[in-house]
Amino acid sequence: MKRKSWGRLLALWLGLGLVVNFTWEMAQMSLYGNADVGWRHCFVASLEDVALLGALYLVAACAAQEWAWFARFGPWRWLALAANGALVAVLIEQRAMLAGTWSYAPGMPRLPLLGVGLVPVLQMTILPVGLAALSYLLWRGKPHE
Repeated sequence: MKRKSWGRLLALWLGLGLVVNFTWEMAQMSLYGNADVGWRHCFVASLEDVALLGALYLVAACAAQEWAWFARFGPWRWLALAANGALVAVLIEQRAMLAGTWSYAPGMPRLPLLGVGLVPVLQMTILPVGLAALSYLLWRGKPHE
């Protein structure tokens, strides 16, 4: 792929990923027991979310054995990306709950059996798939190198 295309991809996953994750973090803040932490805490959490997006991207690239894995984005790739995102979110939420890093407010919907918040799991399930879909649209019709 051309260098310019890789720059767009990086801007999409890091830039848009940061903006969307920050917005999501701010929107779900009231669902946590420590909702008074403010925008700085949400910004740091968003940076961590972007790192997770990068890790999910790399896992998908390794599994597909191609950097532009989203170019042939079939149903199994969508499902694998969503499942990996959900798994990562569940593990992070469980670890944080066990360590007492954060707690949930009564309004947080929880996943049955797992006891973790539904909203943060949806965040790491929906957002990576959305970014991959946008990546696909960005690359559709572009020549591969």
